[in-house]
Amino acid sequence: MKTLLLDIGGVVLTNAWDTAQRKIAADAFKLDWDQLALRHDLFYPAHEEGKIGLDAYLNSVIFHTERTFSREEFVDFMRSLSQPLEGMIPLFTEVKKTRNVRIVFLSNEGRDLANYRLSHYKLTELGDFFLISSFVGVRKPNPAIYQMAKELTQVPAEDMLYIDDRENLVNAATLLGIPSYRHESFVETKKRLDQFFA
Repeated sequence: MKTLLLDIGGVVLTNAWDTAQRKIAADAFKLDWDQLALRHDLFYPAHEEGKIGLDAYLNSVIFHTERTFSREEFVDFMRSLSQPLEGMIPLFTEVKKTRNVRIVFLSNEGRDLANYRLSHYKLTELGDFFLISSFVGVRKPNPAIYQMAKELTQVPAEDMLYIDDRENLVNAATLLGIPSYRHESFVETKKRLDQFFA
């Protein structure tokens, strides 16, 4: 059985809470972007490593001052920014069905949004297990999370393929001997998968 290690944001779904999503939220809720960016950089690493939950993150980054909107409104908006990337879930579903492949999600995400995204888009049915930074307490590109993937899958490196949309994260996996590919489009990734299984 071959194994696909898949990032979630940028490969299967849009990013959960990246710069683009934060800018959309800042515009929608009329937030000071510089303050949001500063506070986010201070608190998000701990959130993404599972050390603080979404409530604590929002208390420090958004609700440290009085707002005209509720926490529920803001969280609903955050969730609404997650959308499937065209064709990618059906592609990996078909690959899993026809190629007898194991799928491991390897992603940097906070626990609350990760759980929502996994459930809402039924990634729990697609993935065999989940190495999410907030679940395991370490983020990419820390070599430890890639090492976890190698040890948990227990398959030869040549039978693994890691797919991510960020070059630095692809490079980090490659340094550990994991064959890796940078996702840029549905068409090119489909070609790469065909080559992998050839």
